[in-house]
Order: sequence, then structure tokens, then C-alpha cells
Amino acid sequence: MNRAAAGEVSLGYEAFGPTSCGGAGEAGSAAPPLVLLPGLGMRLEHWAPHLPFLAARRRVIALDLRGGVGSDAPPGPYTIRQLAADVAVALGALDLERVDLLGLSMGGFVAQELALAHPARVRRLVLALTARRPSARGRERLRVSLALRERPELLEAYFRDLFLWILEDATYGRPGAVERLVRAAVAAAAEEPLEGVRGQVAACLDYEGCPGLAALTTPTLVLGATDDLVYPPGDTRALAESIPGARYALVEGAHLLSGAAVRRFDEVAVAFLDGR
Repeated sequence: MNRAAAGEVSLGYEAFGPTSCGGAGEAGSAAPPLVLLPGLGMRLEHWAPHLPFLAARRRVIALDLRGGVGSDAPPGPYTIRQLAADVAVALGALDLERVDLLGLSMGGFVAQELALAHPARVRRLVLALTARRPSARGRERLRVSLALRERPELLEAYFRDLFLWILEDATYGRPGAVERLVRAAVAAAAEEPLEGVRGQVAACLDYEGCPGLAALTTPTLVLGATDDLVYPPGDTRALAESIPGARYALVEGAHLLSGAAVRRFDEVAVAFLDGR
């Protein structure tokens, strides 16, 4: 994994697709790179199902956040604005003056803050499976989740609880599917910096939303999922309604998209980014 300097930390990233963007932007102009910002605890490889479609159409930079597996994870707590400031510095280090930005879940909080703080650097914005802020229920879920994650003997229980929130119902109907996911997640957890998990959870618990959203002028698409338990359609729709001129779309699926939902998500996002 590559590293980009971001002030006191460095952020991991991977680049995909053509080195120069040839997508059809507005008025026939070349599209800027698309930067992907992940959710809490999300590994860069979790973008893999999206990359064949996205990277065939433009340069894609999957950027990790402070506390992630591929980035520095200093002791927290962190804040969402701090994570957004890291990303801004990293984009400069990568010579990315202007980008399209897609933030997923917690990455959507970061993307909101970045677009407001640096409007000239974000051409188009996609806020996916996210909200204005975590709900009261969502904050309690994060507290319980972190309490499980802190205890090694409860690591399997932590992932079982997490998957109840993010997996689609159909996954539980496939024999052995959840067990395989749990085993893989427990094995991979050894690489996850616990300080990073604590810091990112603290950032979400601290986040009360972005009061300047009504002043956001960046063209924005909010994408929700019909069966998302983390940020249900009511939350994603409320986010769209708080941003002047924002588009809103729903795809079929849960918080962790799979199968046909991934392709539909990518198609809707790229159509918006291309100005269609």
C-alpha cells in the first residue's frame, strides 16, 4: 500500500484506473480523479467489488483515514474535522488539486466537512449510506460495539453483532456464509490498530453534524440503501433535504452492499459524476 503525507500522520492509499482521466465531465471536459473515503473500520480492499466499474471509467484513489489499517493510528480521540483536515493535506501531497469525492458511512461525514472547508477542491460530491450525524440509537450501537472490540475474548461476538447491522438478510439464508465472514474478520483483526478503532469511534460519537450544510454549493448526490440499518432511508433522505439542490437516490440493499446492488450503486454514482 502507498502512503501519502498528511501532516503529523500518513494515510494509506491505492490508485486504480488510467493515469489521466478521460471520463465525460460537464461540457465535455475531462473528469477529475475520484477519491473514495471509507467508513469506520473499513479496509481499502472492501472497495474491490466497485473497482471494475469505477476504474474502467476514471482514475480512482481509495484513500484510508487516520486510524485505519493502512494509515498511522496515533492515540485518540479523533474528530471528524481532524480526519477531513488530514485528507485535505494528503490530497495536496498527491498533487490532486480538484477531485470528485465519494464518502461512505463515516467517510460521508468526512466528505461533508471537506467539501465545506475546501469547496474549490471538490467538483462533485457523493454522500453514500451516511447521514447528517449518528442517531441516538447509532451512538449506543457504537458504544456497545467498542466495548466488545476492546476485549479479545469477545472478538467473535463483536463481528457477529456488527454483521447483524450491515449484512443483507439473504446472507443469513446461505449456509455457512456468515460463519466464513466471521472467521475471516477475526483472523484479519490482528492487523487492526485498536487505538485507531477507538479514535474513529470517538470521532463518530463526538460528531454533531455540519451546521454549514445549508451553504454547501458543491453539486451533491446522497445515496441510500433500502435495507440499511445503520443509516436507514429516513436518515439519508434527511441529509439530502438539508443540502440545497442535492439529488437523492435509493438502491436495493443493506449497509454492506453486495451483488447487483453494487453495480446499481456504481451506475447511479457515475451518472451523477458525469453530469447526467
